[in-house]
Amino acid sequence: SLPADGDQPGLGDFFGLVATPEGVFVTCNGDDAKGWIAQAERQGSELSNFTRLFAATDLTGAGAPMGIASSPGNFLAISHCGSRDEAGDSELSFFTKDGQLQRKYRTGLNDIVALAYSPERKRLFALDISWSNPEAAGLFKLVRNSREEDMCEARRLEGVQLHRPTAMAFDSEGNLYITQCGPADWKPDTAPGDEANSDRTGGGGEQPEKPSPEETTPDTDKKPAAPTHGGSLIRISGADQPPPVEEKTDDQ
Repeated sequence: SLPADGDQPGLGDFFGLVATPEGVFVTCNGDDAKGWIAQAERQGSELSNFTRLFAATDLTGAGAPMGIASSPGNFLAISHCGSRDEAGDSELSFFTKDGQLQRKYRTGLNDIVALAYSPERKRLFALDISWSNPEAAGLFKLVRNSREEDMCEARRLEGVQLHRPTAMAFDSEGNLYITQCGPADWKPDTAPGDEANSDRTGGGGEQPEKPSPEETTPDTDKKPAAPTHGGSLIRISGADQPPPVEEKTDDQ
């Protein structure tokens, strides 16, 4: 935890983190007015000097920093969950690693809790837990909106049904792993024909040369949860397959 410092309350409600060569960066809750990002310095496998780095909410006006990722341009991408009761108020900001705000975007999403860049195409994905409207929760790709400079377009990946998603990470092969709170009897919707491409069935299946996430349902492979628990882990392959027309993404 981070102890109180003068008028600043102590922080112990940490949410997202990302490890970079410069250090480990953490989103902090507990000081709503500031919305701190903290950093632990890193030397090899050793961490030290865990301190407040910059106040993301103070600098952006956007509340509740949650998700965090390191962008291809070596910036910190931070999602701001906003109010649980207000729809469409989640925002995305980019900071240098010493806390200088570079850009801020509206997303139109409800409550972004996690961010991740795909390993090959470097596309930015977001998880929306959508507290007040769980039916709206989902996995989205964030793409720059060429018509509005302060807005990015959130494209839902169809066929991926999520219930209170909390975190995600890509592996080196581009498979995306997502944790969600439950319930235990939840089963993902799978479009006809997708079973052939899922590790769950062990089948083969040909993929189009350039499938689109908007047109092709990503394959899902869910590890069943124990009957008494609601949480689960799912695996999605093909989330970052290129669309027929190349997208514009933020160069940060």
